[in-house]
Amino acid sequence: MSGPHHPQEGGEAPRGALVVVITLVLSILSLWMLALGVLQGRA
Repeated sequence: MSGPHHPQEGGEAPRGALVVVITLVLSILSLWMLALGVLQGRA
């Protein structure tokens, strides 16, 4: 499966991209909360 890479024509984004974005947001939020907890614990 080595077909040419071409963007999907259409107004809707592929579901895979949505899943990746949600995963990134959740991971960033969890890291942010963890960092805040560490800073508050040391303060």
